[in-house]
Amino acid sequence: MLSSIPDVDFNSLLCIGPRFTTELIVAEQKGFKHDGIRGLDTFSYSDRVDTGDMHSLPYGDESFGTILCGWTISYSTNPSRAAHEMNRVLRPGGYLLIAVQYVEPTDEESVPGIFKGSDRIQTLPEFDAMLPDLTRVIGLEGVKQPGGSSHTITVYKKPA
Repeated sequence: MLSSIPDVDFNSLLCIGPRFTTELIVAEQKGFKHDGIRGLDTFSYSDRVDTGDMHSLPYGDESFGTILCGWTISYSTNPSRAAHEMNRVLRPGGYLLIAVQYVEPTDEESVPGIFKGSDRIQTLPEFDAMLPDLTRVIGLEGVKQPGGSSHTITVYKKPA
């Protein structure tokens, strides 16, 4: 989705939660510059993925022109803090993409390490409330995937 935005910064990408480098390789294939791509996860085997916490990103203010947080904020115990950190390291004019699997609020089943439906941040209004300084440019809820899972995908732009 990010590679289709005409003014996206292909020189600078932070991928939060890649664990393996697959997302980084795909980003490179989509046009992001190899030397400008960084990953951040709680552990990694790759020197391209920094070890750290999305609630306290180990980067300076306005370090990245593009941030991808795909299917990881669902693990956060403080998603507002994680969103604040993403906003802090995002450059003016930059884009932030967040995607999560949607779990029905009535679904009380819980996968270890993932919150049940009623405890997750997963709707566009919830993301908008977490990121009041950013402008939502794309927002999709209920995106069905093969196998029946549903996802929320949103892209925000930080004012220049």
